Amino acid sequence: MKAKWVRYSIALCLLALAVACQRTRAGDTPEKEPEPFQRDLAEIREDGKLRALIAYSATGYFLYRGQPMGYEYEMLTRLAKRLGVELELRVAQDLDQMLEILQNGQVDLVAHGLAITEGRKKEVAFSDYFYLTKQVLVQRKPDNWRMLTLDAIDKGLVQDPVELIEDTVSVRKNSSYLRRLVNLSREIGGSIVLDTLEGNLSTDEIIKMVVDKKIKYTVADRNLALINASSYPILDVRVPVSFSQRIGWAMRKNAPALKKATDQWIQEEKTRDDFYYIYNKYFENR
Repeated sequence: MKAKWVRYSIALCLLALAVACQRTRAGDTPEKEPEPFQRDLAEIREDGKLRALIAYSATGYFLYRGQPMGYEYEMLTRLAKRLGVELELRVAQDLDQMLEILQNGQVDLVAHGLAITEGRKKEVAFSDYFYLTKQVLVQRKPDNWRMLTLDAIDKGLVQDPVELIEDTVSVRKNSSYLRRLVNLSREIGGSIVLDTLEGNLSTDEIIKMVVDKKIKYTVADRNLALINASSYPILDVRVPVSFSQRIGWAMRKNAPALKKATDQWIQEEKTRDDFYYIYNKYFENR
């Protein structure tokens, strides 16, 4: 009887110990989140390199006869020269991950035409804007559009965003275009069916999908849409789906010196003819 009682006591002790250990594990202080990556203008100058993330596109960065070109590329080279450092480029493989790559410290800034929105401003700091643009609907004219009158062409096209109710528009997930369409659905009082595409597709590639009838509609910044419409006359890009938006570059919030220097540089650039020449070269001189 005594041996049985001893075994019972030992079992109770082990059970109590197990419960105590479990409580200790449950009550452990959670691991602290890693400290935000720190690298501002002083570190950039000490390193001698400005690390920028850029998109390979018809206006951002591309190779022409073996030479790098593009609006963002040319502006970046001017900024790096102003800061007195070399330019180190990284080409984005997934546009939806650009801000994540910035936040984890792989680059110092994202040199891409990003709409400055309240949602994005909660995550990152933006430079002064480079230019203003609107988002427009990208749609395909009828196949025989060259043989039709302008009125006949217009009858086959969406003329007002309200006509998109219950229709499908394809845009990249996590893009400002997707957020704009969500808000547009509320504004017009009807649902737009949203087809979300992968982040490894550039806006140029998505617009080409409209040309090839792989998707029906997409949305793009007006200046980019006009460039593509000049290459593919079958496209119609006249219907706006947003008000004017400011377009800028993104930096980490804990790099105020880099932001200040970039803003000052942009403000000075806007007083020079070269600033407008470079913009017209890629967006107006089709």
